[in-house]
Amino acid sequence: MVRYQGCLAARSKVRAEVVPGGSRSTKEPVQLRLFSEDGEEQESARPAKRSRSSRHPWAYLLRRVFLVDVEACAQCGGRMKLVEIANDRNDIARVLAVHGLGPDPPVQVGPMPGQLALMLA
Repeated sequence: MVRYQGCLAARSKVRAEVVPGGSRSTKEPVQLRLFSEDGEEQESARPAKRSRSSRHPWAYLLRRVFLVDVEACAQCGGRMKLVEIANDRNDIARVLAVHGLGPDPPVQVGPMPGQLALMLA
């Protein structure tokens, strides 16, 4: 695959001046106005052009790569949404206090279900 930059790029405004034969002009379609019999303007049958972003949300990428839906609740299967972001130490302590959790992680007595206990030497 060859990619051209500068005046040779596909959408360059001066491409027609440097490339023999010029470039194909891609004109935007004209949006037609439709009027009913009583003179009121109606929406066009052609949908308006939307600009699409090439970026995908992080949840979509995780689902696509790792086959894990991080927006699905493990208990009920419902959709989760982002409610609050806590980056500051005080904000984190406040959010943990609202949910009845302390600032320290909970003490783990043994291995979690499904994990093997490792012998430490």
